[in-house]
Amino acid sequence: MQRKRQFKTAVPRRTFFERKVLPYGSTRTVALGKIIPKDWRYVRINVIDTANNSVTIQIVKLLGDEPIACTPQTNKTGRQDS
Repeated sequence: MQRKRQFKTAVPRRTFFERKVLPYGSTRTVALGKIIPKDWRYVRINVIDTANNSVTIQIVKLLGDEPIACTPQTNKTGRQDS
């Protein structure tokens, strides 16, 4: 569900973002904070098309910010009961 903007502006929303590719060990990461909604927690990334200078991907939400796995705090110290 997309939220409505509170105020309308003359400038349309951006449809492209430049991001630095960061190497971490044998992997590479790209920050997608402005692209993926804040309430998404787990996603699936499908590669749609690959070319010499571009990759087309699809990002599908698998799990949002639903409280299904949260448990209430059972004691005041925050430790698990044994």
